[in-house]
Amino acid sequence: MIPQIVPLAAKTIDLIAMPTAKALATPLTEARPSAELMSDVDPMDYLDMLHLVALNAAVLPDQITLLWSNLELDYVLLWLSRSQPLAQITLVLHFLATSILPESFGPIVPNTTQQTKSEAALLNRLLNLFFETPEVPPDEKSYTQSELLQLRLDVLRLLKQLSFTEHGGRLLATHTLGIGRIVRLLHDSVLAMYAYRESTHALSVAAVNESVLLLAHLTSSYKDVIDLRARLVAVPSGVHKHLVALSRVAFRDGVSVLENGIDPKAEKAAHRMLDEHLSLEEGDAVVELFPGAG
Repeated sequence: MIPQIVPLAAKTIDLIAMPTAKALATPLTEARPSAELMSDVDPMDYLDMLHLVALNAAVLPDQITLLWSNLELDYVLLWLSRSQPLAQITLVLHFLATSILPESFGPIVPNTTQQTKSEAALLNRLLNLFFETPEVPPDEKSYTQSELLQLRLDVLRLLKQLSFTEHGGRLLATHTLGIGRIVRLLHDSVLAMYAYRESTHALSVAAVNESVLLLAHLTSSYKDVIDLRARLVAVPSGVHKHLVALSRVAFRDGVSVLENGIDPKAEKAAHRMLDEHLSLEEGDAVVELFPGAG
């Protein structure tokens, strides 16, 4: 049944998702799906069904491979675009977790070269979600900062899960912007943690912990393919953000309530990464900024 169910569900979701995306791209046109169609088709229902099918198929390697061989990349990229509602994107992230297989991630195609390109495009789309804000559907309230931070944390946790496989970890490690964008998210999360907002503080701290531990895993496990400085300069102010963010985690004073929740494992990992990657000049700069570091 999978070869019949998956393409049909994807095409049904597309009846709403594609016009929604076109409406964002050309707001002056009447591109949005009609009210009548939207009352008849709820993409969340079909995504829920796909997710349930995937969860059941996941216990049988041949079945989950079959499922992801019957889903086209273009659908998944569209469902993860900022034109789609936040709740839908979140559900797609959970669905996508079932595609993390020993030798592939996301939709599966027979051609190895095309598979590599497909996975790179999918990873790039996920990394963009760290900084994009999904479009709010008409007549609905704007997303709260907590909702947006939770989305980014969900993406981060999916990437962490991906990194647990050799294939996925290497995919992340070799992506030109992967390390840099994780560092940027870490830096933004550290700033948010110290800015303190009660409604989002726990999410910011969680993002700090997850980012540091993911970076530590990638930089220690895939040294053969990571030129850290090259990865950092690929994003604006990457070297500076890497230094500042890791230093704030590694040399926290342990007294400020703003730092409550920092995982001791993340603190140790930040120390280790600084020891391994700082130049002498950068080390001196850290000592000046954080006297306890000396």
